[in-house]
Amino acid sequence: MATAVVGEHPLRAVSYLRVSTRRQVSGYGLAKAERSATRHMAAKGWEHVGTFVDPGVSGANGVGDRPDFDRLMRFAGDEPRPFDVVVVEEGRAIGRTGRAFWRWVWSLEDLGIFVAIVDGDVDNTTPEGCRELRRQARYAEREWEVVRARAQGGLQEKAMSGGWVGGPPPYGYRIAKKGVKGESHLVLDKAEARVLRRAKEVLVKEQPNWRRTAFHLNAEGFRDRRGNPWTEKTLKRRLLSESTLESRIVFRNPARVPSSRGTVLKSDGIPEYGESVVIPLDPIFSPREVAELRCHVAALPPRRPGARRVYPLSGRLFGACGRHYVGAGRTGSNEHWYKCSGKDEKYPGADVCSCVVIDAPAIEKAVWGEVLKLASGGGLDIEDRTIPSSGAVGGLAHSKRIAALGRQIEVQRSAISAVVESVAGQALSDDGCGLGGDIDQAIGVLREELGQLVRLWGEAVAWREEAADIGRGLDGLRKLSSSVRGELPGTSLREQDEVLALLSVRVEMEGPVRGQKVGAPCLLTEWFRSRGRSVPLALSDEDWAAVEPLMKGRPRGGCTYRLWIDAAFHKARTGIRWDELPVRYGKSVTIHTRVSRWIKSGLWTALMAKLPSDDGAALPDKVPVPPLKVTGRIDPRLLLGHG
Repeated sequence: MATAVVGEHPLRAVSYLRVSTRRQVSGYGLAKAERSATRHMAAKGWEHVGTFVDPGVSGANGVGDRPDFDRLMRFAGDEPRPFDVVVVEEGRAIGRTGRAFWRWVWSLEDLGIFVAIVDGDVDNTTPEGCRELRRQARYAEREWEVVRARAQGGLQEKAMSGGWVGGPPPYGYRIAKKGVKGESHLVLDKAEARVLRRAKEVLVKEQPNWRRTAFHLNAEGFRDRRGNPWTEKTLKRRLLSESTLESRIVFRNPARVPSSRGTVLKSDGIPEYGESVVIPLDPIFSPREVAELRCHVAALPPRRPGARRVYPLSGRLFGACGRHYVGAGRTGSNEHWYKCSGKDEKYPGADVCSCVVIDAPAIEKAVWGEVLKLASGGGLDIEDRTIPSSGAVGGLAHSKRIAALGRQIEVQRSAISAVVESVAGQALSDDGCGLGGDIDQAIGVLREELGQLVRLWGEAVAWREEAADIGRGLDGLRKLSSSVRGELPGTSLREQDEVLALLSVRVEMEGPVRGQKVGAPCLLTEWFRSRGRSVPLALSDEDWAAVEPLMKGRPRGGCTYRLWIDAAFHKARTGIRWDELPVRYGKSVTIHTRVSRWIKSGLWTALMAKLPSDDGAALPDKVPVPPLKVTGRIDPRLLLGHG
């Protein structure tokens, strides 16, 4: 909690200015807020030591998404403390709800920094100011609740009359009398309904799955509402929607939370702003057609479950095409790799990128090594002095705050009980007349204050629970710091994933990539690897004389078995793919086929037994890793201990 005493010296103040829209930035909004904050500091006798500005940043953006706000919070954690009070024109400059506002206030309080709001001349430098801050925060939130309740009530009335409540209509329908107050409603869109009917016909009678159906629709020239080719996901979502199959829309549907309709439920599961309303629609399909579609979809084969392995680089690794890579693997096997998301068709038949897949263990090992180098080199500034203990996040100071709020709640309840007893006793002496009105008048203000304290206590407890998650994140940073110093033998993939997320790591491949071919591993490479044997450089005349008796027949095309064996050695020694063999060896497909037969028949093992086992080159790494650019940053909330 803040402990500085006002009046001992002029407080050092900084202002934080934020406006949401570009119009406010280019107009008078930002300038007005700056003048207002400057005048307020001058009137208080505070020393203006800095200004932080986030122009055109929405109030919905949280910590981590406001550049100058984040800079202010990092600056606030410096020692010695750089300023004593933060001045804002309005509380909503920090957040639209009390939840966002109070967490910010408490974070600064724990650093010994006060908060002042120009509008209403409120600050928390005194106990009276703290109470007024709570009152204004509750008043602002109540205003927001009233506006929201009125808007939601209007939507409720509209839905109950069968009207459309706003937003884009479901596919297959359009808004009739759009813009006419109280008269807009949904009717069939004949063109879109025709697409859905054709999609159902193709799926049920002509094609075996969603992808082939989407491909078929695109080939026939059908497009979605935005004019884009159909994807299997979009087609499935549209054809199996509630509006398509049940010819209705449920407004405030408690079974769909959260939803695009903004359904908010009370603790008992009932929608907060009104009852659920079923809006009937003209049907696209007959009941028989709906039953036919449902039966066919239920009979479609389910998708195979994906690999359960953790892929710490998914979404963080970027290739030459600029798209991110995702983890992939074969269920029930040890094959794991990363493939570029650019290989996923935007729609069936669309072009895909040419990025190759990459062996997962190889790239993960390389990236983790780079992260450790970055950390040890100071690029991430990971040192014990920058990493607070997990107990410091929402720790002792916040626990004291929760306890203090709890005591205030008990005092307030006691005060209410005392007033009730006093008023009740007075009423009894007056034959009980006017009891209800007197009690309501006497304790109305006290109850309002109690409600604010209870809500604030609940918010503080919730923040402490979330702080525990942040504490675990800080433990991960300390573990990374220990890894840098060589104090930890290894880190699991799940731990790597958590640390990479905390550091916002981004990996870019800056050179040519030789990828992993998805499918069965190379028999030749696996033969050498399983035996731990080196690969001969080439057959000498003496070597050839030893193995030639094992070779039967004569190869076609003017090639020789000796050349093919040398080609196999070259392939295994360099780690290239079969189709990358130099042309001097002949057709790579022919060589690959013949060598694979030799290995399967045992001839290759017999052939290698005739050759020296200690004269050759080691196998290359499974997959050569390209040059990597690894960047990252530590979230300022973690270093300051702010949730």
